[in-house]
Amino acid sequence: MKVIDWRDNARQVAENYRKAYVRYPPDHRFPSGYTIAETQAFLDALDPETASVADYGHMQSWVEQSCDECGLNFDTLIRIGDEPDYEMRWQDLCAGCLQAAVKLAVNP
Repeated sequence: MKVIDWRDNARQVAENYRKAYVRYPPDHRFPSGYTIAETQAFLDALDPETASVADYGHMQSWVEQSCDECGLNFDTLIRIGDEPDYEMRWQDLCAGCLQAAVKLAVNP
């Protein structure tokens, strides 16, 4: 179990994007209108320590994180279970859903 912060995603997003599209040509254009090269340059130019979620613009979904129970976005979640990978199991939960789970466990 560990705390994850949206900045954890922000610190890795440029490298994750690079790995995800390594086999595509740099001029490949997505429906968003941006090429891979344009998006990579955009991500490389952002400082993950000072940029806000909104600063990520069309790549905002790569840094946002939502609770696996309620589906809302939170800056901080608690990850329970394995690290994300193929065939691993984990849940990222917000404080409110964790509190609701404890109440349910105490008073079923």
